[in-house]
Amino acid sequence: MSIRSPLIRIRVSLATSLCLLTIPLTTLRAADSDTAAQLIEQSRVQGGLVIHLGCGSGELTRELRVNSRYQVHGLDRDATAIDVSRRMLLEAGVYGQVTASRLVGNELPLIDGLVNLLVVDKPALLVTMGAAQGRPSLIEQARDYIKHKYNKPGKV
Repeated sequence: MSIRSPLIRIRVSLATSLCLLTIPLTTLRAADSDTAAQLIEQSRVQGGLVIHLGCGSGELTRELRVNSRYQVHGLDRDATAIDVSRRMLLEAGVYGQVTASRLVGNELPLIDGLVNLLVVDKPALLVTMGAAQGRPSLIEQARDYIKHKYNKPGKV
């Protein structure tokens, strides 16, 4: 799956249970276990691999592992943020079940069908819900891709 934005193109093959949640950066700055639990509940994903794109210092990434049914991996372009995230995860004793690495390139480094939940920590100027400028939003691009790739008639 390719989702094109000004900052990154995401390529992920959609498994039946893949959910894409985009949340504003300001929400993530105050991330806690309640925020992570709400995201997991909204996604209706019951376990598996969770990818947190734009994980920053890793607080939300850590909390997305709400129980042992989840493995969480954070990705970010900022090498310093990844170092901070890894140290925090090690100190919290969860590194291994929750990991972080630097995103290099324009595609997610994952095989098709692997991801159950993709949480995108979007930059402030990336449109996700409505595009007043006439450009399609991230959500619209994802829906359009699914509709055409999987020949889905009607509303996606």
